[in-house]
Amino acid sequence: MPDVVKIGDIVALQVQRDRIKIKGVEYRPHLIQRVDDAALSGGGMIGHHGDGWLMDVHHPFHPTGKGRVERAVSFGFTSHYQAMRQHFGDVPEFIAGENVIVDSDDMMYLDDLASGVVIRTADGDIEMMDIAVAEPCREFTSHLLGLPEPAERREIEPHIEFLTKGMRGFVTGVDGGPFTVKVGDEVWRKLA
Repeated sequence: MPDVVKIGDIVALQVQRDRIKIKGVEYRPHLIQRVDDAALSGGGMIGHHGDGWLMDVHHPFHPTGKGRVERAVSFGFTSHYQAMRQHFGDVPEFIAGENVIVDSDDMMYLDDLASGVVIRTADGDIEMMDIAVAEPCREFTSHLLGLPEPAERREIEPHIEFLTKGMRGFVTGVDGGPFTVKVGDEVWRKLA
């Protein structure tokens, strides 16, 4: 494996039980469910919660899914939440819809992650590939601003601009699986 640098440990795992964004209508973070651990594969994430399993809405087999892989997993960083709190004020913990949240003091941008990200688990390494920015939408941005409904993009453009470049997190593919992921697993980034 190429040289890697540790970013931090996973502090939370979660799934979206259903679509958290209704385009032009609302942002519904109450549909994000924390899970104890997760099974991660190229098809997506399934989280273990209590006595059962919850399939993330982006999984192709989710009942309301699109029947195709939209993205395997999304991840974000505690440092980004701190920056959002400085910009927006009181931002609740982990409401951007990421599956994996990593504890980090450093801001992470696409250039930092372009060579790849690895989750180190008890069963081995999981390589995440084809990393892309989770683009902010007006529904999420309006929610952070405390607006009762999504504002027009032009009205909140400076706030959307603040959230670009990965502030809301990143989406990625996964090769193979299923892999078991747990809180406490380490996340590393590959160096170019």
